[in-house]
Amino acid sequence: MLRKICFFSSLLCLSLTAQADVFSVSKVPVDVTSDSSTHAREEALSQAQQQAFEILIQRIARAEDVQQLEWPVAEDIVNWVSDVSMSNEKTSPVRYIADVNVRFDAEKIKAWLEEKEVPYMAQTMEAGWVLPVFNGPVADTQDGDPWVKAWQTAYNSDIVPLYVPSAAASEDEIEAEQKGGKTFWAIATWYPDRIQVQFKPLSSQNTLLPATSLIQPLSSGQDVPWEKLVQKVQKQLEKMWLDRNIVHFDKPSFISVIVPIKDLSEWVKTREQLDKIKLIKKYDVRAMRKDQAQIDVYFAGKLDVFIKAMDQENLFLSAMPDNSFWVLRSSRDVPQEEKDARVLPPQQILFPVVVGDDDTDMPATPEKIRLRESAKTEEAPAAEPEAEETAELKPVQPQEETRALMSEDESQ
Repeated sequence: MLRKICFFSSLLCLSLTAQADVFSVSKVPVDVTSDSSTHAREEALSQAQQQAFEILIQRIARAEDVQQLEWPVAEDIVNWVSDVSMSNEKTSPVRYIADVNVRFDAEKIKAWLEEKEVPYMAQTMEAGWVLPVFNGPVADTQDGDPWVKAWQTAYNSDIVPLYVPSAAASEDEIEAEQKGGKTFWAIATWYPDRIQVQFKPLSSQNTLLPATSLIQPLSSGQDVPWEKLVQKVQKQLEKMWLDRNIVHFDKPSFISVIVPIKDLSEWVKTREQLDKIKLIKKYDVRAMRKDQAQIDVYFAGKLDVFIKAMDQENLFLSAMPDNSFWVLRSSRDVPQEEKDARVLPPQQILFPVVVGDDDTDMPATPEKIRLRESAKTEEAPAAEPEAEETAELKPVQPQEETRALMSEDESQ
């Protein structure tokens, strides 16, 4: 008898909106014996920080690049650590045992990798759900479905965090409630000589990870290695995420962005979201008015990777029809139809350009774009629109942006 079991919960206790800090390494085990518990603890912490650094670099850089790296000395690694915490500590007069959590200074790690000209991943995937399904003979076990249990116990990824919901529901209910969400199928199908695993998005709108599959051969009478299968899938998913999100930081890209805003609090929240995106090298505020801001954003890597990073912070970036500016809005303010219809411009028009007097193309500054539009207006004058709709962006210094917004609001 074959069966199909799905697990789902509309009320998941875990927060699926938080992202793991890619520059933090958790639960590094240490067990050190020395001439005293104090010396054992000091040596254990030093070892843990070095092990954590190796884990971090292997996590965010490609294996072929890591092999070519000359490892830094222990003193440098210590200087790149932001903080350390311990759990499960055990001590004796000469021994120290613990699990150590290490958080590194992201900017220092990135600076070191950029100096070594090593591309790296700076963004983890936002947490999602995985729905394990087993097609095969009913297993008579006290622990329940072994495939589900394996996902609950053996899957542990900071790069591609996935959680198994807890309550049962029909496939139709899952489709209805999770259309477009960060949810994936993990389907294990039993054959007499093998187990085939298919991992695929629940919805075609989910483009975070592509579908993948693997096969685990089985000998006659062999028990299925469920946890090993899950660990193989995890390794494959992490490699796919790394390959799709690796960033070369030697040539930052630049775009001019219009940010519609309703009030000062919305502008502050947008800036907080931008500050969380590690691909952004910097952004300059060029102009402000009461209903929108204009910023120049300098970011690293490919455009599609950058836009995915924005999506994960619930920021929707789309280009104006003439590609002169981009528009940045909160994802909650964008209709699903518009999200589905978004088409990214080619990478070669990432920088807006204008033709100079000598007929050479140059990257356009916002001032040049305004001059270009002014020239079009002079050639074909139109009726003067209402002042509110055409209030020109007024250049301000970045430190004056809050005062500019407040003064505009007070004048209403």
